[in-house]
Amino acid sequence: MRFHFAAVPVHGNAEVERELNVFLGSHRVLGVERHLVADGAQSVWAICVSHTDMTPQNAASHGSTGPRRSRGNGCAVERTPTIHLSGSRTW
Repeated sequence: MRFHFAAVPVHGNAEVERELNVFLGSHRVLGVERHLVADGAQSVWAICVSHTDMTPQNAASHGSTGPRRSRGNGCAVERTPTIHLSGSRTW
């Protein structure tokens, strides 16, 4: 398992959001943790993505039909999450 860290500004930065979503879509994501770092106009979402080296396409070719159940907290990740600047997560 590997980790990817990102700081996404709360007050709009579409480029950072796009880069994070590209990363999420190109890796087999095991889990996403996010925490708000409140600092007025400088507030950010601190994001930690746990993932494997396999891409979603490679995982499918190795007999896996999707992300496995996370061993750390027992939560299943059904699809690759998309992060929005508002902090909501869609699945």
